[in-house]
Formats: sequence, C-alpha cells, structure tokens
Amino acid sequence: LMPRDRVAAVKAHLQKYALFSKVTLVDAGTPTVVGAAGGAGETWQLVHRDGAVLLALRDGRQVGISTASPAADDDAARRWRAAAIAAGELLVDSANADRHLPQALNYDVIDGVSFRKGCYTGQEVVARMHFKGRMKERLYVARADTAAAAGSAVLDGDGRTVGSVVDAMAQDETVHALLETRLLTPLETRLAAEAEQLEAETAATKVDFFTMVRGED
Repeated sequence: LMPRDRVAAVKAHLQKYALFSKVTLVDAGTPTVVGAAGGAGETWQLVHRDGAVLLALRDGRQVGISTASPAADDDAARRWRAAAIAAGELLVDSANADRHLPQALNYDVIDGVSFRKGCYTGQEVVARMHFKGRMKERLYVARADTAAAAGSAVLDGDGRTVGSVVDAMAQDETVHALLETRLLTPLETRLAAEAEQLEAETAATKVDFFTMVRGED
C-alpha cells in the first residue's frame, strides 16, 4: 500500500529489476483501503474482521484492502492519520520521498527494515550506518495545543534550529506531529555554544573598533 501519487515512480523504479525476474508489475488501480482501531491480533498477523482480512499493526490498528466501496469519511481519515502520527509512522508521499534514510524514520526500531536479509537499492549505505555509523537525525512524536505545519522549524531553548516538522494533524483539540530533529552529543552542544559566544564577542569588537575610528560617542 502506498499513496496514489507514488505508484508510477515506484513502479518505474522496480521495473528495472523486474527485467531479471519472472515477475510482472501491474498497477492495481484504486482499491478501497480500510482500517480499524482496537481489537485483538499480534503485530503483523492477519485479522479477520467484519468480513475483511486486515493486517494488525504495532499500535492495535488494522489495515487491509476491501472489494466494497464504503462512503468516504473525511473525519475517519483524519483520525487514522492522527493515530499513525501518534504511532510514529510517516506517510511517505511525493512531498517527502527520497529525503530520508530508513533509520531517520525509525524503521530500524519498528521492524520496518531488515539488516539480515533482502536486497534493495542503497542497502550498503543503510547497513553501514547501522553497524558503523551514528545517525544525526531521528523522528520524534510530539503533541501540542497550537497549530503546526509540515516544514516548520523546530527550535531549541536558545532559539537555534535543530530540526523541522515533517507531518502534523489536529485531532480533538490536540495537534499530533512528527519532528525530525538533530541528535547533538554533549561535545557538539558545547562547541556550538562556544562558537556562538565567539561570534558575539567578535561582533562586539567590530562595533567598538568602528565606533572608535569614527570618533563617535
């Protein structure tokens, strides 16, 4: 399952590898995607519910494809998106595709990527980051009582930009948001503070120098 605006690009990308396999890639059209909240079922197991077969997700939701065509429910769609954000899941659409490593979206901690099996484009980079590197950015779940929009800057207590909002949805007077923020080590934090202090001192020195040369009070 993926957003409709990603189907053509993903199909074209996979087609390059399908040439070496006995497989045919077909656009399934626009099936009806259904979701449900609550209920039993172990994570990633199939659940039979109201005549439909659904896949159980980590947070108790289930999702699947139905042959029926229920009426569109915008409120239900908003609640589903808010629940997905609260679960730390970013919907990868054309607006944010090809911009994140799997680890930046926490796929490595929610069973979204395997380091022991499979083969995919960029696997070497992803595996090297997992075994030898350190991620500089991670995805965090946040709640707020004020408006937030994707693309907004995330500031720390000193007003420095440390990340951005990648998705947000208001539900029941609460804004659920996903933030991609930098992970600073204590050394990086200290060096940044020292750099800012040096810049401020240098700026003050320049002002004093020009004031002295111009002979102003």
